[in-house]
Formats: sequence, C-alpha cells, structure tokens
Amino acid sequence: MLLLTVAGPGHAAFIEVPDAARPGAVRPGIGNAAQIADRFDVPAAARPGALRPGEDGFGVNDRSLAQVADLPDAARPGAIRPGEDRKLIPAEPPTEPLFEVPPVADRPLEIDEGEKIAVSKFVVDGAQDRPEFDIELSDVQGILDQALAARADGFTVGRLQEVADEVTKYYREHGLILAQAFVPVQTVEDGAVRIQVMEGLLGRVVTEGNELYNADVLEAPFRSLLGQPITKDATESALLRVSDLPGQSSFGVFQPGVEVGTADMVLKVQDEDRFALAVRADNHGITETGRNRYLAKVSWNNPLGQGDRLDVTAQHTAVPDNTFFYAVDYEVPVTGLYDSVFNIGTSRNQFDVGGQFRDSGIYSDIRNYHLALSNDLIRSRLMNLNVGARLSKKRSGTKALGRRVSMDSLTVAALEVNFDNVDARFGGLNAAYLEISHGFNDFLGAMGKNPATVQPSRQSGTGEFAAGEFNKVFLSASRFQSLTPLWDKLENHNLLLTFEAMWSPDLLVPLEQYSVGGPTNVRGYRPTEQLFDRALFASLEWIINAPFISDQPAFGNRTWGELMQFSIFYDWSTGQLNSSLPTEKHSERFNAIGFALSFNNPKVFSSKITIATPVGSPRPENDKRPQYWVDLNFFF
Repeated sequence: MLLLTVAGPGHAAFIEVPDAARPGAVRPGIGNAAQIADRFDVPAAARPGALRPGEDGFGVNDRSLAQVADLPDAARPGAIRPGEDRKLIPAEPPTEPLFEVPPVADRPLEIDEGEKIAVSKFVVDGAQDRPEFDIELSDVQGILDQALAARADGFTVGRLQEVADEVTKYYREHGLILAQAFVPVQTVEDGAVRIQVMEGLLGRVVTEGNELYNADVLEAPFRSLLGQPITKDATESALLRVSDLPGQSSFGVFQPGVEVGTADMVLKVQDEDRFALAVRADNHGITETGRNRYLAKVSWNNPLGQGDRLDVTAQHTAVPDNTFFYAVDYEVPVTGLYDSVFNIGTSRNQFDVGGQFRDSGIYSDIRNYHLALSNDLIRSRLMNLNVGARLSKKRSGTKALGRRVSMDSLTVAALEVNFDNVDARFGGLNAAYLEISHGFNDFLGAMGKNPATVQPSRQSGTGEFAAGEFNKVFLSASRFQSLTPLWDKLENHNLLLTFEAMWSPDLLVPLEQYSVGGPTNVRGYRPTEQLFDRALFASLEWIINAPFISDQPAFGNRTWGELMQFSIFYDWSTGQLNSSLPTEKHSERFNAIGFALSFNNPKVFSSKITIATPVGSPRPENDKRPQYWVDLNFFF
C-alpha cells in the first residue's frame, strides 16, 4: 500500500525420451514459486478515471514555510557639505512609512482592496539556480518583470501576493511540491518589493508504529534527500522503496519541520509480518514425472534486521510420486552500493521418469546455484526500470539403471533488464524483460569444448556434443490494455497481448532451451511439449471482469468484477533446432485456443481454471484434447 498525505490549512491529499522428461526441461523452481505471489496489481493510475487533470496526489502545507521580518530603513551619509552654509539640511524620513506590507492576518480579504503602491522592482530572497530541476533565477525574475510591466498603475497587497503565487506555481511545475513564495511583512521604500521564496526542504524522517524494522532501515531511502528541496518524484520513489521492504506496509505524511522552511516526513507503519506462508496445488506437471504438484513457500522477513528476506520453497508431485524440488533464496538491500539488492540462492530438482519409460530406471538430478545483484534505476508509480547481473552454476545429471549416461554442467553470466510503465493516456500497462546470457567453457566446473568422460545430453547432427560456451538472448514483452478509452460500454473489458522471443546460434542443452506448452505458453499442449534453440511466442487474451455482475458487491468491500475474471485466448508459437539430429524435426509450429476463469482475493486466495485445445497439428504428446489446467493458491 502507498499513500502520501500532506496536511495543509483547510485541505489534505494522500536416453531418447520426450522433451518434457529430459533433465533440465521440467522447471518447477522459482518460476513456479513466483506464481504464488500476489496477482500483478495494475497501478491505480491505469484504472479508468483514476487520473484527473490537475491532480498529482500531493498537497501543500503553507504553515511549514515561515515568514520573515523586514530589515530597517537605511540613512544616507554626506547630507552636510562644508562651505555650503546657505543650503538646508534635508529633513529626516517621516516616522510613518509611505507603504507598509502588514502581516497576513491584517491584510484585506479582497485582492483589489486597499492602498496601491507604485513598484519599481521586485527583489527575490531565498532563491537560487537549481539546474537539476531546470530552475533558473533568470526565469523567476522574468515572471516578476512581466508582472511589473502589466501593472504600471501599482499593486495592492492582494495583487502583490498574486505575483508571489505565480512564482510558487513556477517552482511547483518544476517538481518542488512544497515550495512557497510570499510577500513578507516589510516596509517598502523606493518602490522595491521583496518576494521571499521558501523551497521546502526535507528536514527529518520520523517513523511511527514500527516494531519489526529498525528506524534506520525504513529511513534509508530518504537519506540522500535530507536537506534537499522536496520533489514529487524523489519522495514517491523513496516511499516505493520503503514499500519494497518485505513483510510491512506503510505510508508517508508530511508535517511542518523543526526549522523554518522545512518539512518532516513521518513514516507510519501499518502492518508488519515476521513470516509469510503460501501453499499451492495444481496439475501443471507431466505424466512421466508427476502430474499433480503440491508446493509450499515460507518467507522469513527481516531475519537479520537489514530489510532482508529468506525464502524456502518445497514441491512434491503425485500421480506418480516421482519428483521432489526445493529452493532456498536470500536477498538483502545493499544501501552503500547505490541502493542495490544482493541475492544468493540454490535449488535442486530430483525426479524419476515413469510412464512408458518406467522400466528404463531413468533418474535425473538438477542443481542450480546463483549470485545476483540488481538495482532500480527508476522507481515510481508510473514507470520502473531495474537492471541486474547474475552468475549461475547449473548441473544436470541423468542415470539409467544406476549408470550415469549424461551430464550437463554450465557456468552462465547474464545481464537482466526489467521494465514496466503505466500508459495513463490510453489506459494501458506495458511490461518487458530482456536477458542476455553467455556460457563459459571450462570455468567453475563447466563443460569444455571437448566432452568429458560422461557425455552431455545433446549431440548435433554433425556428431558434435554441446559445449559449455554459448550465447543466448531472450525477450519478453506484454501490453495490458483497458478497452474503456475506446468505448465506455467496454468498461470491464481488457486485452492482454504477450510476446516472447529467444535466439541462440549454438547447440543448447535442455537447461537453456526454450520450452513450448503448458499453462503459461501454448496452453493446448502439455508442459515442455518441445524444446527449441530459437523460438517465437505470441498470445492474445480478451479478459472480462465478472460478466453481467461486475458491479455487484461481493465481500470484503469488493465487487465481483474485482474478484473474478473470464477470458478467451489464442496462443501461437514456432521454433527450430540448431543442427538437429536426423531423428528430430528441425522446426515446428503450434496453435491453441481456449478460455479461462480466474478468482483472486489478494493476499488471501487465488485460483484459475483453464481449458485449451490445439488448432491443427501437431498432435499433443499426451493425446489430450483439450488440456485442463487447475491451480489453487492460499496465502497466510
């Protein structure tokens, strides 16, 4: 939950076997665990009618910007000159000023009420060039000079404040949301009127309601902002980084600062959870290794008091009881390294191949280890950009009747880029992921160009075996589009367009190949229906929020449209192998059509039922038309 509130006067704002049975082809790990996570929450900005012209979610606290007193009048020396006795000594200035700007409480209510003063110039106090915000003193002076030229007949006190309001508007249009320009109490002499600018600096960060987290951890995203002008983007980004800390939800409130011209940020922690549990049951497995799968994931939030998290995931299959998978992941923020996040983890997947290959005694053991470092280059409500680097050690071994028959061992370095943004203008949400991978020969136990005693699992059509060195590029992109901007009668209708592409010039082992089929790919085919070295995938899904009852109240202060969705979809994919064997098909194309019904009560329960059937050839490996996919998820 993210909420930013600024209190102000009177207002507030807040062995040849099928591909699916090959070692490394079945990936029940982190990707499956990730499906337990909460349903991707479309930001409020993407919802119809959420963004209103002129509203940016922030208010201004005028009380937090103090007024300052005027300086006394100056006296000019040299009025009496020796030898000029006949000249009169100039009279002293009158005790009452010619024009005095009174305190706010004593100023007239009407803008044109009261005495006018002829202004010769405006003098700006408290302003400076801020190139990082594209603020220049010359621009401010230009606003004042333009106002001066427009009122040659003079200004009332109300009109003077109107000029100051234009300066305030300039600062806020450049992102300084608490900046305030005003006319201080002063005695105007020689027509020079002072305009005081308070930029609105961040004074302190105060935490309330936190028990699980130390104040230093919650305040860390704001450290670089202390003493700097308060801006919408920087404040929003810092609050979102606080919300990224696991096991807590909080919001921020501005209050007047201790020092004149400052405001303090109060972080109010609403909920804290030391542990979180998610359990899942689905039928997303395959017949040979276990169709029905049962998974549990336990998260330990902030175990070392550093905003860190430890995740332990375990998965077991049934019908048949052939697979056991586990994963352990730990991540911790590294505030001293540009607010990066460090991640280390390991996983292991062990399974026996059953079905028609039961008598072959095939057993596989897949182990992965990784180190990763990532950083949010952009963090905001409307746009996010994260880049990361990952080093992985992957090993997949296969035995038949107790004898080792193949071994794939890789050391892979990858560059990862995650991007998403809200298209507020057209009511859409975009997301993209790019991964560039390189495998090394003979590094950290990786395979070399020449095969070891135990050969790799894949051999080319020319007789060469796969090596540890390879290059691969993977791209995924999606667009979630609300149809409301096209026609208001489609208020609860959305389109989801998904695209994936993978390319490699090398002979890849199953650990790195692209997998076609399953509940998240071409849904008319079973998982890992076929593996490719190069592949394209596209899907178009029309999603309707609870047809006919979308606006009806359900429970938990939610409507049925918020809890239930119906969709129909079309999936397509094509792929090819590099240097395929004579017994392998070099390329293939897959098509499927189907529908799905999903139910989602965030942080409590989610479920999805999908029914899909292939369109045309090839025939599914398991001979099922249609395929049925069911999953149940509970969150504690």
